[in-house]
Amino acid sequence: MHLRLLFACLIVLSLPLGGCRKEPASEPESTVVGFNDVPDEQLQAMIDEALRYTFNERRLSLDVNAAWQILHGALPFGTHFQVRNGDEAVSAMQWVLDGNQMKGWTLRHGTKDLPGNRRGLKMVMEPGTKTGQGHEDQWLAVMSQCGFEKDQKILFQGQEYQLWDVVQQSMSDIYPGKECSWSLIALTRYLDDFDQEWKSSDGETWTLEKVLQMEADEELSMSACGGSHRLIGMTMALDAYRDRGGDVQGPWEDAEEKITGAIETASRFQQPDGSFSTSYFSRPGTSADLALRINTTGHTLEFLALALPPERLSEPWVEQAVTQLCELFKKTEPIPLECGSLYHAAHGLMEYRERRFGPWPYPVAKEAGSQDDPQKESGK
Repeated sequence: MHLRLLFACLIVLSLPLGGCRKEPASEPESTVVGFNDVPDEQLQAMIDEALRYTFNERRLSLDVNAAWQILHGALPFGTHFQVRNGDEAVSAMQWVLDGNQMKGWTLRHGTKDLPGNRRGLKMVMEPGTKTGQGHEDQWLAVMSQCGFEKDQKILFQGQEYQLWDVVQQSMSDIYPGKECSWSLIALTRYLDDFDQEWKSSDGETWTLEKVLQMEADEELSMSACGGSHRLIGMTMALDAYRDRGGDVQGPWEDAEEKITGAIETASRFQQPDGSFSTSYFSRPGTSADLALRINTTGHTLEFLALALPPERLSEPWVEQAVTQLCELFKKTEPIPLECGSLYHAAHGLMEYRERRFGPWPYPVAKEAGSQDDPQKESGK
């Protein structure tokens, strides 16, 4: 009994204090079953419960939390994702698009005289703070994944912009060596013509294919979150290119080889319990740190749920990973989790759920001032 209590304390001490949380409680007993024994109905129910708990119980607040934490929640839940504003619940994305304040949502007026006589809108990067945008075009990618159209209105300092103004600013700001994982996601969504050429502010000519090649040439091990974001950007671009009847050669073939290799590596480095390597695609690895395993397994599943063909989503090794991730969600319900890890993992479950079983039925969110709300503490 003493050893069990010591183990639970060590787990809590290894995790960051955060707002994506409920009050701590004793760790529930494990409910893991052999992955071959999980029927489709049970697997779907496990995913739905993990998503439901995350959506309804891990509530964030504008008074305490910042954009880096809050806007990660829009990845799995899109415009449905709500935060507390005093005693009311508001849509996190719509709140900032309407020109309201959120710590870390930092904008500035951009380049004048962009194509179409538009002025760009720049989203400022604040790396290392976990308050604002940590990567170039991170918020732009989140908005694109929420399904916003390019004429979506954005209010800033009393001026009305469109989402397309953010896209064009990104295109103007591109340069050789730029981290374009998030830029690629947005460009894939908003460019009408994948063969379109444009000039950046330094006069260099760019195409989507050139951006893709720059991403494919980068080392995954030197990339954010083990290269999972880079792989997701390339996967989304390649899928859209194929949908348009594109011929997979040159940079597109390079990207496909990188994606295919990463799928094989994820499977080869998978741990006996079903979780993916804590070293991502570099080497096998595991850890007793539940938060780290949610981070790495969640990011890897997020990529796989997008990259695998539909018929491969039911392969035993994939189901084993989904089962283990749901179990990790269950074990950490009473524990604070870092919001980036939590919501990327939830996004992986959401993408898997929708591609395997169909759209997730959103529950009715609890009112922000309800008695059951988690306490208001900042996340990391």
